[in-house]
Amino acid sequence: MYTCEYATGVHAAASTAGLPARSVARALADTVRRLYRNGQLTERQAGLLAAGKESEPTG
Repeated sequence: MYTCEYATGVHAAASTAGLPARSVARALADTVRRLYRNGQLTERQAGLLAAGKESEPTG
């Protein structure tokens, strides 16, 4: 999995369309869990997320 991090400004008045903001860590953890459940990642690749032992990500 490849990720690229860079800073980008978001205008304070920008709409979220009524959706709560999600951290990158939470979004990535959810993606890994989904890929594991769908058989696209092995248990080893998904690590603790596959076993459900990882607590809610912070950040």
